[in-house]
Parts: sequence; structure tokens; C-alpha cells
Amino acid sequence: MIRIAKISQEEIVEQILKKQKEIATRGRLEQLRNEQKDVLDAKSQPIRTYLLDNLVPILTDGLLDLCKR
Repeated sequence: MIRIAKISQEEIVEQILKKQKEIATRGRLEQLRNEQKDVLDAKSQPIRTYLLDNLVPILTDGLLDLCKR
């Protein structure tokens, strides 16, 4: 025999509210991750510029020379 579970309206509302809280929490976490990424990108920009200006050309020349040999 199959039993059909009876769910009260209060339980349904409670489940809906719980799901809404989970969704809101995920949204806040995603927003925090995006903010942290923006801060990290801003802080890492000077070192990126330095590497692109000073290290990449030397490495490129070295790799080209290596490939030629």
C-alpha cells in the first residue's frame, strides 16, 4: 500500500523560507567572491605590469632562441 504523506501548510512555508535563505546566502557568497576577486585584481596589477614590461620580453627572446637551436 502506498502512503501519501500529508504536509501541513506550515511545513511547506517553512521549506520555502529555508530554500529562500539558502538562495540568499549563495547570492551573498557570490557577491563576496566577486568583491574579493576585484580587490585581488587591483592589488596584483602593479606586479603584472612589471612582469609584462621586464620579464616577458626576456623570456620570449630566450624561448625563440631555444626554438631556433
